[in-house]
Amino acid sequence: MLWVLIKDSIPAKALVLIALAVIFWFFGLTSLFTIVLIIVVELLISRTSHNTDLNEFIYSKDIMALFVVENSQLRVGMEKGNLDKIKHINLWQEDQHGFVDFMLNTHFRVRYKFSMQQYQAFRQWIQQVLPDSQIIDGFKS
Repeated sequence: MLWVLIKDSIPAKALVLIALAVIFWFFGLTSLFTIVLIIVVELLISRTSHNTDLNEFIYSKDIMALFVVENSQLRVGMEKGNLDKIKHINLWQEDQHGFVDFMLNTHFRVRYKFSMQQYQAFRQWIQQVLPDSQIIDGFKS
């Protein structure tokens, strides 16, 4: 029952684990104290390392080869999603790269950067394949 209350909160998980560590330490179970403390530190470190900057975009040498339409699904790499479920696509240019960012399915977010030379052809392909999707584009410097 406790897990339902804290499953979405990293600080709540950390507090529960710290409380467990203190209890283990109080009863002389120092090895369990150490293990729980290590888990807490790992949780806090992993939480702070998740920032959404441009380094999280995977570079693709050939973005057009990565995107394939099969029946009514779009395959990006190894992941698939229904074409009609893709509603918003962020597509923009920044410096010498093009960027694409959208939710392919409920579990996978597409985040790629690619060469500027492929931008216009890729944008036209996206418009043909996903005519009902809103393409949010622009140029950022």
